[in-house]
Amino acid sequence: MKPGDKWVLIGTSGCGKTTALKYLDAAYRRLFPNMRHYVFDSKFDGDFDTWPGRIGGDTAPRKPGGNERYQVWQPIKLIPEEIEKWLWQIRHDAPAILMIDELVHLVYKSGSYSDEYNIILKTGRSLPVGVITLTQELSRIPQNAYKQSQHRLGFYVDKAARYDKQIRDALLKEVVEDPQHEHGFYYQHINGRTGPQYFPSVQKFLGIH
Repeated sequence: MKPGDKWVLIGTSGCGKTTALKYLDAAYRRLFPNMRHYVFDSKFDGDFDTWPGRIGGDTAPRKPGGNERYQVWQPIKLIPEEIEKWLWQIRHDAPAILMIDELVHLVYKSGSYSDEYNIILKTGRSLPVGVITLTQELSRIPQNAYKQSQHRLGFYVDKAARYDKQIRDALLKEVVEDPQHEHGFYYQHINGRTGPQYFPSVQKFLGIH
């Protein structure tokens, strides 16, 4: 794990994406204690209600104070100009880790999504600003969002269906079996030197026993 790494976690609600994000966030906190942690919580599922630095309102929050490590923005309305202003601020606050709870909320209209998010993806390691992105709707997000990610985790997209074909074709690049565990997933590194690796849980993935 490096400060500017990009992660994309794809799967349906309840498959384990948010739990995986929290374990990854804890790992970054241990490895890089000076890093700032930003969360875009646009779903209001209660997943981040106990985290420090929660801010409501539809206007972009100001930069956290010098000793504040976390900022969790929970906007009610999704106003593109304010989201872009917030992301610009994060881009100029390295080292930082940006966590997006649902990427489709950065798709402002068909065929158009956040310029600032795209810049962070392209220049994350040189900034360094890392990104952990979650999404349920792979078909609605730009391909660049997962093609720019070094680390790709594919969970179940639809529990009632076969393992999602888009994950298999676009994310993993080869045929895999269905995940055999409730929160199991396939991991693929961008370099493609090895095939997809299956893990029954994020704890196993991170070597936590």
